[in-house]
This record gives sequence, structure tokens and C-alpha cells, in this order.
Amino acid sequence: MPPGKRSIGKMHSPNLALHTKLLRVIAICCALLLNACASLSDRTASNWPDNLPSSQHFLDAYRSDLENAEIQSQKTYLYWVRSFYEGTFLYPIGWNQITEDILAETEGEQRLEARKQKLFDLGQDIATEWAKDTKVNLVENAHLAVWSVAATRAVEEDNVDETLARIQQDVESLMLLELSAEDITADRYHPQDPDDWFAF
Repeated sequence: MPPGKRSIGKMHSPNLALHTKLLRVIAICCALLLNACASLSDRTASNWPDNLPSSQHFLDAYRSDLENAEIQSQKTYLYWVRSFYEGTFLYPIGWNQITEDILAETEGEQRLEARKQKLFDLGQDIATEWAKDTKVNLVENAHLAVWSVAATRAVEEDNVDETLARIQQDVESLMLLELSAEDITADRYHPQDPDDWFAF
């Protein structure tokens, strides 16, 4: 028997049960990893969906950021762009769903078209930066969480246009380094209940 190895044939039943559970967890993790790898291969420019902005926009953005391109492949960048819009296994609500929910509560054709354009532009700006490697991107995961909650609350509180405009302004300010990452908090968009433990 190789050094450092232990025979599992003489294992007591409690240890065997524990190892069985661990093997199941490992199997699930492997399945999730394989699913992610499959998704990575699927989410490329060659099969770009029609309900997303043009892949050419994101390809141009990727190629223009040489610092990011040195540490992140184009395929990985496009994967995260699509994940932003379509959601992921662990975070299923993407920008497409947020857009759909907001537009479903919008009355009037003129207002509907205006909001659709605002959401398109805002989503494209956020995705372009967020999809970069975390070592260089200026839009972080925490910002997405804050903005998705803010957008949802804006529908409930009937101030969607004001909230979208504020988020758009903040995205632009982040890009210009006029805001720091720590400035993007939930109370920037809506007053927070001090007793709400889940407030960002």
C-alpha cells in the first residue's frame, strides 16, 4: 500500500457513512463544474442570442482593454456577459428578467419604449465592465446586487425612471473614477430600515 494511504476496507460504519456523504458532495460539485464548463463552451459569439446587445460591441470592448485581455480569455469574457443577462445556476435572475419585470409594470407605449431603451443602454454599460476579470473591473458583484434590489424596489415605489437615471449616472462615475466601489450602497437609492439585517 502506498505511504500515506489507508485501507477503506476496515472502516467503521460511522466513517464509511461520512465518506459516502463527502463523495456525494464531491459528485454534485463535479456535476456543477461540468455544467459550468459546458455553459462556457456554449456562451460564445458563434451562437449569440438575439435578445442580447450585439456581440460585436462586447468583442470590441474586450479587445480595447489590453490589461484585461492579458489575464482573461475572450471566451471567458463573453461567458460572463451572457451570464449577466441570462443569469446563472447560482444566481438565476439576470438583467433580461429584471428588464422584463420592469416593462411588465410599465403603462403607455411611449413610456414603455423609453424605459426599454434606458434598460438596454444601462445593461450594456454594466455588462461591458462587470464581465472583465475581477482584478481589473470597476463594476463588482456587490454593485449588481445593490442595483438589482434598487430596480425591483423602484417598481414597487413607482420611481423607476429616477432610479435608473441614478444608477446610470453612478455607472458612468465609477468608470471615470469619480466614485469608489464602497460608495455604491443600497441607501444611495432607497432609504434603508435600520432593523433590516439583509440591507446591503
